[in-house]
Amino acid sequence: MKLLLARIITVTAAALASLAPAMNSVPARAAGPTLLMIDDSAFHAVAEMTESQVQSYLTDPNTTDFTNDQTCLAKYQTSDANWTEGTGWSYSGTVSAAHLVYKVAQFWGMNPAVLLATLQKESALPHGSACDGWRFNSAMGYDCPSSQTYSYPDIGVTSTCVKDEKYVGFTKQVLWGGFQLEFARQRSEGNGNINWQGNGTVTYSGYETPGTRARVGTGCDADGANCQPGTQTTYDGQVNLCATNGTGCQIWTIGNGATASLVSYTPFYPQSFGHWYSEISDYVAKNSAMEGYFPVYRLANYISGQRLWTADANEKNSIAGKNGWVYEGIGFQVPQGGATPVYRLANYIDGERLLTVDLNEVRADVGHNGWVYEGCAFKIPDGGAMPVYRLANYISHSRLLTISLPEVQSVSGKNGWVYEGAAFKIPAY
Repeated sequence: MKLLLARIITVTAAALASLAPAMNSVPARAAGPTLLMIDDSAFHAVAEMTESQVQSYLTDPNTTDFTNDQTCLAKYQTSDANWTEGTGWSYSGTVSAAHLVYKVAQFWGMNPAVLLATLQKESALPHGSACDGWRFNSAMGYDCPSSQTYSYPDIGVTSTCVKDEKYVGFTKQVLWGGFQLEFARQRSEGNGNINWQGNGTVTYSGYETPGTRARVGTGCDADGANCQPGTQTTYDGQVNLCATNGTGCQIWTIGNGATASLVSYTPFYPQSFGHWYSEISDYVAKNSAMEGYFPVYRLANYISGQRLWTADANEKNSIAGKNGWVYEGIGFQVPQGGATPVYRLANYIDGERLLTVDLNEVRADVGHNGWVYEGCAFKIPDGGAMPVYRLANYISHSRLLTISLPEVQSVSGKNGWVYEGAAFKIPAY
């Protein structure tokens, strides 16, 4: 369905004016630290949650520390959104909030947890203390450019931050909020910046990752396709972000398109998106472990670039959300009762972590150049057929483990990443 986007985007030009002000090329300046709020791969993990898991998260009052959690979306029914070629979007019938969130995530090709975290950040509808009507009308904060309020008597709305009536209401907020997040993710990295499966005549005005590209195309067809590159501009990817109260301002270098999208959507940092995304991922992990298996959790430090894998939920919980560490979900699952140890080493100089089943590698590293043996991380059965791939970044001194071959292919050979082969193999599941 994503191929239909070329025609869909034409109706959103006015709404895109609410994006963060365009970041123009600037004189050379000292680079700020890299800001990475979420990996692009995690942003696009459409299979991260099933519809039933979305419903479970919206229903379970024990997912947060709220003392009076209203779970406003647990039984909420909203109009369905349907696309018809040549006609556009129509809104009719009723579906659950969980169904709509899942459907929109699949349509735009994004992780349902990104939508849920944005809903939580903007309106606290998934888990909060009140279910006021205004929260549903502006659920995603989409098309809310300022603190000004608007009234639309014809649809019974007396006060909302939504500037255009056609974006008022839960269904439209989720649909177009999802669009804006994905549009910015793509355009900020120059991924089809002129014609990313969509109307090249729509100017992207959000933050950019470092690179040279045009914000809009020229000579496009009537439907906005087949555009030629417009004016090329070089962006250093740097942006000055402050807390919501205007304090703690710092210049950051935008690390990827997902981060550019999130700070374009909400131009403040720190912001609560990371907290809620981690909480949702944690909830999914707790409710996704397969019977007879244990999960190996995946964490990343978006400040230092370091990564950590652990089968210890207490270790995960003690690290996630602190000092730049973000929980990214379950990396892979391992059958219980294995006999082969997976050793973990840490470099106390540069912070690198290493997992290996090769005792010779352990002996060669420990005691040299800062490497320390931390013990057995977990044990795996013999005879596994599914490889856990290992990559090394010789620039950031980091290791990446993944069972996803597409992730290996998207990372290897870029920004210092080198493919090292299979670290070990686990039984397929």
